[in-house]
Amino acid sequence: MFSGGNLKVIGTMSVGYDHIDLAGCKKREIPVGYTPDVLTDATAELTVSLLLSTARRLPEGKLLETIGILNKAIINSLEFRIL
Repeated sequence: MFSGGNLKVIGTMSVGYDHIDLAGCKKREIPVGYTPDVLTDATAELTVSLLLSTARRLPEGKLLETIGILNKAIINSLEFRIL
């Protein structure tokens, strides 16, 4: 990490900072910044969308449509559950 002599600051956009040598940064007086909770909202949104997709069986429907088994007549006759 410290192979270059011009390192002035370290910033990371990840969960945690375990991958950074904090002792080495402190020794060389290099400030370290990180972004806690940067991925919290994105992770929650992805989780909800995957749950809804699974509950509505969207991947299965897309596959059936792609291979030609599912057509508009079948789609119109399906009863959809309300979550």
